[in-house]
Amino acid sequence: MARTVTEIKESMTTQFMASTTLAGWYGFVVGASFEDTFSKVSLESIIFYIIAVAHFSLETLFDALKTYINALLAALKPHTARWYRDMTLGFMLDMTLVQDEDYYDTSGMSDSEITAAKVVKYAAAKEATDSSFLTIKIAGETNGVRSKLSDEVAIQIAAYIDEFRDMGVKINLVNQDADIFNCELDVYFDPILLPDTVKESVTTALTSYIQNLTFNGEYTNQSLVDALQKLDGVRIAELKWAKSRDVNSTVFDLINAKKTPISGYFTPGTITINMIADVSV
Repeated sequence: MARTVTEIKESMTTQFMASTTLAGWYGFVVGASFEDTFSKVSLESIIFYIIAVAHFSLETLFDALKTYINALLAALKPHTARWYRDMTLGFMLDMTLVQDEDYYDTSGMSDSEITAAKVVKYAAAKEATDSSFLTIKIAGETNGVRSKLSDEVAIQIAAYIDEFRDMGVKINLVNQDADIFNCELDVYFDPILLPDTVKESVTTALTSYIQNLTFNGEYTNQSLVDALQKLDGVRIAELKWAKSRDVNSTVFDLINAKKTPISGYFTPGTITINMIADVSV
């Protein structure tokens, strides 16, 4: 991490003031304070400042270079779940990879054309506990909301992954509609406000929280309550229960503290909000 200009200048002036030769020339006591000996506008102070700024700029550039190289290495490192995720996000609709390579030839394509071809907007990869297979969850986007990709596109994606997957690695590709999230909660609100107004803000915040969870991220009951507690007019948000099911199931499972959606994302289903005026204050 780059040192500050002050730290760099101080390291140089400390060595300067420790020199017996320079002490003889200038007449100061060895080890004396540079600031107490030289004015801030002295030639010596200005020179040290200029050198310190130059060193600071160089160290900042090296920090940026290190960050850039580490990011490249992380992105290019094969055989990791992150690599498979990034490769899946790189899928381009109706295009084929360069022969014997794992990339596309995009020469002649505009940025907008490349963006339009990359239909996989969300992806997550995770190895099974027993390392028997790698699950890759994917989703597209419709009107700014996560959505299932068509079965035809999913077939193309599976074939694309098969082009670069390691020998022996079994892939479980998950492409399905969002898991449905149901819940019931009691909201104790400030009676100075209209219950419908508070309820509307609670509904909006709850929907936003559910739909904007990190793809394949973990939902927690506590985090939902924390998000609602911040709303104006909400004094207590008490979650009575929360349940979810994926589209391939007919049964809603009770969420005990936390849940990772099978599809990788949730959509709000039946949300029951009981508004209770808090008149105890």
